Amino acid sequence: PSNPSTRAFYYRSWLKIRPLILQSLDGSMKPVNLSAKQWRSLLDVVGGHTSSSSTSKNSIIQNEMRILIETLMGSSPHSFSFNDLTPQIEEFHGQPVDCRTDPPPQKIASQIIWEICELSFRQELLVLDRRLDNSGHSLAERDALLDACWVGSRYQTDIAKGDDGLSASTVQKRVPYIRSLHRLMQSWKGDKPEELYEPFPDNHEAHNYTTIVEQVEQSLAFFYTTSFLMGFALAPSIPHSISTVC
Repeated sequence: PSNPSTRAFYYRSWLKIRPLILQSLDGSMKPVNLSAKQWRSLLDVVGGHTSSSSTSKNSIIQNEMRILIETLMGSSPHSFSFNDLTPQIEEFHGQPVDCRTDPPPQKIASQIIWEICELSFRQELLVLDRRLDNSGHSLAERDALLDACWVGSRYQTDIAKGDDGLSASTVQKRVPYIRSLHRLMQSWKGDKPEELYEPFPDNHEAHNYTTIVEQVEQSLAFFYTTSFLMGFALAPSIPHSISTVC
């Protein structure tokens, strides 16, 4: 939104509901799977912006989101009151964030957006792997392979390492994560690129090693994005460096 107060409202609403959403990702609760419209309605409900008409489509969606929030709070130590709509100073990674009237500072805003993008990518890769994997591995084995594709776990990010992983600035830094993604995707069903039928390149002494790895990376990226698009009719989230988000 272009209006600063509106942006502040949505940042504030997200930070308020964030602990519940993060807990829903760790396997202890049913994951939240919402459309863009539902997400916006959920943030409206959290912040107290609700429709005055009880029969409108927006009101119906908002009521569904309120029920969802109450369900999440019923299985979580995190909670808040719908009756207390006074803007509060919220928290992000242990730090107070004041967006009661204005959006958070640019650095904090970038970190918040990056975390949302990164967690979206991780969850989407997990869902796609569940659909395409043909390895016969246990869920624990697949989760271990997935967690090797990024820094941290699939439901928790490390802001201090937001420029690492698959979005690192150099191929050398991305190699361990590209290798892990290659290993994960080798067992996927579908029309796989030839790079997934071959071992990951490990000849670090080759004069064109960087170029070879970049070619593998591009093939994996294309196969991932097209597989997600074909499977869910949606454009997938992709890794971003935290320094380039905002």
